[in-house]
Order: sequence, then structure tokens, then C-alpha cells
Amino acid sequence: MLPTARIKALARAYRGYYDRTGGTESNTDYLMEHTAWIFLVGRDGKILQRFPHTATPDQIVARIRAEFTKPMS
Repeated sequence: MLPTARIKALARAYRGYYDRTGGTESNTDYLMEHTAWIFLVGRDGKILQRFPHTATPDQIVARIRAEFTKPMS
């Protein structure tokens, strides 16, 4: 399990959101609100595209294919 500080840093870097509501630290009865994006990340770790959860597989595949046809730098 990642330390809380690392999770916060990752969420900030990818412009994500999460919030645990209800429950306590010692139980598992809680809800988790979170970002519902699918990220396409480049070799350098930068976000190339964020897809909403409603994106179709065809839309995602088309974007990945477009990325793979670019010359490597």
C-alpha cells in the first residue's frame, strides 16, 4: 500500500480527485469518491490524453494508434 503522501502527490500530478467518506481508520465501511478518467501516459510520464469514463474502446484505440504512428524522439 502506498503512503498517503505519495497518493496525494500522484493525484495532484495527474489532476485526480479522491475523497474517503464515512467509516473510520479501523474499519472498511466507507465510500470512496474518485476521478473516473482513463489516462494515456507517454514514455516521459506526461499525460497525452484524458478520456472520460464514457469514452468508447474505439475512441481510445484510435488515439493510441495515432500515438504509435508518430516517430520516436
